Amino acid sequence: MLTTIASHFRIAIYPSRRRGFTLLETVVATGIGVFASAALVFLLVFTARSFRTLNTQTKSQLSATRAMDRAAESLRNARFNSITIYSQGAEVLTGGDRVDFESLAQPEGTTSRLQFNAAQSRLSYYPDASNTDEVWSMSHVEEIEFGWVAPANQMVQIVASFKYPKYRGYNQTDAEKLRGVFRTTVWPRND
Repeated sequence: MLTTIASHFRIAIYPSRRRGFTLLETVVATGIGVFASAALVFLLVFTARSFRTLNTQTKSQLSATRAMDRAAESLRNARFNSITIYSQGAEVLTGGDRVDFESLAQPEGTTSRLQFNAAQSRLSYYPDASNTDEVWSMSHVEEIEFGWVAPANQMVQIVASFKYPKYRGYNQTDAEKLRGVFRTTVWPRND
């Protein structure tokens, strides 16, 4: 009869008396924990930075929106606290340094002039050099397009370009209309 090696030896299996982890198991577990913690910290920092950037952009856009609303209101009503008007490249009226109104397409000769109506505190334009036949206030502007420059020291610069009619009394083509630009720097309200 054949015998096996196992039959000559007694093999006994005893429970391990070891308690805890080996050094290798501890190093592996620590490495995994450090990696997971680093990933979590990176995610939190990245999320915080993204939130701060988004919050800053949102505040800038809200400030610009408020400022553009104020600029649009001022432009439509043509009531300014201070204004500088340029005609034929020369400064004709200065009432401060906060708001500029500049005509980009200068009228030919003296057929149309921009003037500041001090009695009514509004911008008006006249079809002739006599400045007696007031046409309309600048509240009748068309194609208002707004742009803004990022705030510096919480102030927002607004640029609004628009068209306004050169004459009254008949329908005008685009070529017969004048272009203007309204620039202002404002402190946004927190309404």
